[in-house]
Amino acid sequence: LIRVLKTDSDSEVRENVVLTLPLIGGPNTVSALAAATHDRSEAVRSTALDTIVTFHSSTTLTAIAAAVQDPSISVRRTAVVSLGRYGDPTGSPALIMALKDSDAVTRANAAQMVGQSHVMAARPVLRAMLQDPDKMVQISAVRSLAILNDREGFETALKMAKDPDRNIQLMAIEALGFMRDPVVIPFLES
Repeated sequence: LIRVLKTDSDSEVRENVVLTLPLIGGPNTVSALAAATHDRSEAVRSTALDTIVTFHSSTTLTAIAAAVQDPSISVRRTAVVSLGRYGDPTGSPALIMALKDSDAVTRANAAQMVGQSHVMAARPVLRAMLQDPDKMVQISAVRSLAILNDREGFETALKMAKDPDRNIQLMAIEALGFMRDPVVIPFLES
């Protein structure tokens, strides 16, 4: 199967090999999946990232972290979510790098992942993201700052809870709940 993954010209075949390799296992599975994160097909690269995340090794982390810089927006988005799923703090520098991605969805996903992973070093970048032109990026940054108990996130969440967009209001109120600070109770009661 690994030979097929390396040589077959059909991207669907290679993608199916990526999905099948973990079921079979073997000593070369992780290295083959890591190599597939560099495949010429965007779909194969994304599938490899989704699949390799279940194997905890330095090879896995290196492959996922490198994919944060992939030319494909879709692959970068998958890499960010995979880093969050991987849950290892050594992936934090790649997540922090993704906070500055040119794609708003990638930035928003990265903000969510650094919050879930409690990456305290991301706070300065998250604070800067509060000025992002994209509201979803802002609310993702607010939410993560709230999880990280950052005061600036609290102030912005209070402002966003009054946003004319109801979805932004609801997400801001949810972010306030993540603060776990009694100071938000009067605001939530009003």
